Amino acid sequence: MSSTLSRIALVINREYITRVRKKSFILVTIIVPLSLFLLIGLQFLITKASEETTRIAVKNETSWLKLANKSKIEFEEFSDSLAVLKTKYAAKGFDGVLYIPELATDNPSGIIYISDNLLGFQKKVLIENQIESAVRQQRFVETGINKNVVDALQKVNISITEQGDTKTSVGNTGIATGVGMAVGILMYMTLLIYGAMVMRGVMEEKNSRIVELILSSVKPFELMMGKIVGIGLVGITQFGIWLLLVVVAQLGFSLYMGGDLLPSGPPTGSDLSNLQQQIPGQQNQISGEGLMIIQGITDNLSELPLFSIIFIRQKKMNTK
Repeated sequence: MSSTLSRIALVINREYITRVRKKSFILVTIIVPLSLFLLIGLQFLITKASEETTRIAVKNETSWLKLANKSKIEFEEFSDSLAVLKTKYAAKGFDGVLYIPELATDNPSGIIYISDNLLGFQKKVLIENQIESAVRQQRFVETGINKNVVDALQKVNISITEQGDTKTSVGNTGIATGVGMAVGILMYMTLLIYGAMVMRGVMEEKNSRIVELILSSVKPFELMMGKIVGIGLVGITQFGIWLLLVVVAQLGFSLYMGGDLLPSGPPTGSDLSNLQQQIPGQQNQISGEGLMIIQGITDNLSELPLFSIIFIRQKKMNTK
């Protein structure tokens, strides 16, 4: 038995050391989190750029449509022709020209935004929503329908409260679905990536004709067990490095932003009371919906094997 374990340990050591020292392992371990950080940084820069106020010169030929200034968007209508605005909007300090022709409520089309720079998805949606709201309001006026009555008839809020046979909460279906999908995708990706690594490890030795020599010293079971455990340790090492980099990056980002993004500990009773005093009239909503969400997350995570072990161990420590 001891000889079998020693041979498995030798295979594990060989698989782990040779794969960790490969350039591909080092590159993947560095490139994957670096690519993630670059994507997050790019998204942050785009968000910061979209926060700048955009000034738009408007050529509006629709009498019943008036655009109101929104957050980070300023409109100013001009009576000049569209050709004149195209050539002079930059000199007047505007970022672009919005041309609105005479719109028909049944088929509003022909709206053009002219600029050397992109408008941005969020600001484009804000402008489109404002124009759609104006067109919808004009349709109500033309058909003689009271918009307030229609809005009142459309406001229907139905919520199903989930309860178990006892008074204890049974969690939230949405949270359970999200946790299950996330864990399932993570397990699938892990098995796919590192299962392929085990397959390639066996194929390499088979193609190089070394497997015959190896099998003369170890049994097939010992070889396969050593490969599975060794490559599994490689995966754990890689995930551990990624987790460490994520924690370091989050700490660095919190220091850069000048705020404490990581909570220092669980909220105390005084913290919750201060929060409720700062938001008058919301005590019931905080104690109801907030605690339900927290309880739902805890209940669904506790169903996972790893978290079940942690919770059981914590309860034993508390009883001691």
